[in-house]
Amino acid sequence: HYIGPNIAVVGAGNVEHKQLVELSEKIFGGVASQSPTGLEVKNADKPYFTPSILSMRDDEMVNVNVGVFFEAPSWHDEDHFAMRMFEKVLGEYTQDKYTGAHLNSSDRQYNLLHQYLGELPDLTIHKAFYNPYSDTGLFGSYLHGNEVHAPQMLFMSQVILTEYAQFMNEVEVFRARNKIYNELLQQETGADVAKAIGNQILYLNRRVPRSEVAKRISHMDSKHLGKVAFKWFWDAEMSAVLWGPIHNVITYSTYNRAWK
Repeated sequence: HYIGPNIAVVGAGNVEHKQLVELSEKIFGGVASQSPTGLEVKNADKPYFTPSILSMRDDEMVNVNVGVFFEAPSWHDEDHFAMRMFEKVLGEYTQDKYTGAHLNSSDRQYNLLHQYLGELPDLTIHKAFYNPYSDTGLFGSYLHGNEVHAPQMLFMSQVILTEYAQFMNEVEVFRARNKIYNELLQQETGADVAKAIGNQILYLNRRVPRSEVAKRISHMDSKHLGKVAFKWFWDAEMSAVLWGPIHNVITYSTYNRAWK
């Protein structure tokens, strides 16, 4: 895997191109340009998403950890940027920051999932993840909280995404879009810029400017995101990982639900 074609050297900030090239040749000049004979990895097969369930019961733990993931678009897929929107739609949740009980309209401040999570005491953490690769991807949620709410964690992380296939509040779309705009404007450090450029070069073989990302995101509305949700989440297979005191989950929860 560690050969020249799989390495991208990125410089961001006050960098002299000639000096960067000289340093790259000095440090990486000895890296092979191809794999040794007999060790080539052609990478010609497309990976298949295999739905599965991994349960690790540990009744000594106080809280339970739940991860639920679906197959998602790759870097090259037309739905890549829409899935980045979904990552921001679900966003992050921590119990100490949720104040929905003191708002007249919690949906103006929190998304559909976090409204439900806010009604469950001791459900402390939620975070959405979208990890795209060259020919596939993963999208899902991680949740952490009291074992009593473990079935609800598993249930809500599945059903909310299918709810978006039927209806999505435009408020959530605008909020997610603004999050991405803010992140684009906050890419100021060399490390942030270099990381973004490196991924784009490796997967797309080109630099995607921030203006292009913003333009693509600006054209997405609730109707388009609903179609994407129907394509990737509606009646789709999923994988779940559970760790902790999960006796309640094993007894009562439904996987790959009969509902869509």
